[in-house]
Amino acid sequence: MREWFVGVVGESYASAVMWTLGALLLLFLVLLAVRLMRRVGGRGFAPGGRHRKPRLAVTDAVSLDNNRRLLLVRRDDVEHLVMIGGPSDIVVERAIRPEPPAPARAEADVVVRHPGRKAE
Repeated sequence: MREWFVGVVGESYASAVMWTLGALLLLFLVLLAVRLMRRVGGRGFAPGGRHRKPRLAVTDAVSLDNNRRLLLVRRDDVEHLVMIGGPSDIVVERAIRPEPPAPARAEADVVVRHPGRKAE
C-alpha cells in the first residue's frame, strides 16, 4: 500500500497522506457509530423523547444593555425572573405563580344618565 502512495504522491508525502486518510476514515467510523447509537437508542437528554410535555421555556426576554438580559423563565407552571450577563447571574424574583383568572361577573343592569336628558 505504501508503495502505491509513494508512486502517486512521492516519497516525501506518502506518510502524511496515509496518516491523513487514516484519520478521516476513523472520523467517519466514529460519526457512523454515533448516528447508529442515536437511531437505536431513540432517547435524547430527557426521558420521554419528543412526545413529552415541555417543562422549561423562556417566556420573555428583554435586553437591558449590551451585556445584560432580563429573562422570564417558566418551569412547571412557575415563572422565575433572571438577569443574566455582566459579572454574575442573578435571580431577581422566583416562584412567580400566575394569578387564577377572576370569576366571570354577572352583568348588572347599568343605568346611564346623560346630562340634559330626563331619566325614564
